[in-house]
Amino acid sequence: MPFIGKPPAVGAYSVLDALTASATANYSLQLDGAAFVPNSVNQLLVSLNGVIQKPGSSFTVSGSTLTFKNGGSDQALTSSDSIDFIISMGGDPLNVGVVSDGTITNAKITSGIASSKLTGALPALDGSALTGTGNLVSLQNNTTGGTVAALEIDLSTSTDYAFQMLSLRGFCSTSVADMYMTLRKQSNSTYFSDSYLSIIGSHHQGSSSNSSGQNGLWNGSYFRMVHNGVTTDTTHQLNDMNIYFFEVATDKKTVVGADRFGQNTTGIMKEQMSGKSGYADVVDRCKLYMGSGNIVFDEYTLYGFKKG
Repeated sequence: MPFIGKPPAVGAYSVLDALTASATANYSLQLDGAAFVPNSVNQLLVSLNGVIQKPGSSFTVSGSTLTFKNGGSDQALTSSDSIDFIISMGGDPLNVGVVSDGTITNAKITSGIASSKLTGALPALDGSALTGTGNLVSLQNNTTGGTVAALEIDLSTSTDYAFQMLSLRGFCSTSVADMYMTLRKQSNSTYFSDSYLSIIGSHHQGSSSNSSGQNGLWNGSYFRMVHNGVTTDTTHQLNDMNIYFFEVATDKKTVVGADRFGQNTTGIMKEQMSGKSGYADVVDRCKLYMGSGNIVFDEYTLYGFKKG
């Protein structure tokens, strides 16, 4: 129910620290050993010699000092007097206790919060949900590397991205072989086993010669990502590749492209690949594997490039 005029002050009821009467009219108010300043004289309930005193006439308050009065003049007490108790009846800052979940809004949070109040580890963030970060988003990454028979990486099925790019860094193989890739259908969680269309072009520079060539694939069982072999050099691992994925989250056929930079057993390589899936389906995962042996890699990052 609303109040007419000034609403009442609210707060906790507190019994102030005990006072011992002496030959003075003035006494310092304290609560738990600290100076106590009431909002007004009417906030206090004072008992002297078993008689409740009237605020404003029997006593006044200035800051944390209480002064006993008699007929408008200060009334010094004696050691035989007894200040029974002094109670603060609300009006001090409200004790809110534990704040309920979901009750603090942005409007209640002040600006310019000190950095010292922002301590501890922040929770992990989903990069795809961030705003104001630009068009490039890191969707997932692996910085520990490893040796695997197949490297399977989940792709985002969000339509927020114009395309995604997998950056595979510092990779080689446990045996000299080519690299292949297949895609998984979201509808039934199975990998396409046929109808891959692709072409890969190679440029090779050796110590005494250079050459170029290409290899095509029609209705194949995979994308051919490397045509001229991956080195087994696990010390330098001089191979890096960017793989581009288009139309993975639509009912169109997924388009793939790739750039490889590095070396094989005889020289420096640069290969470029372009391909298309033969199926119109949402794609949620890719799988990279070698023709023989295992993939050895340092790290990878999957990026999403937002539309607009």
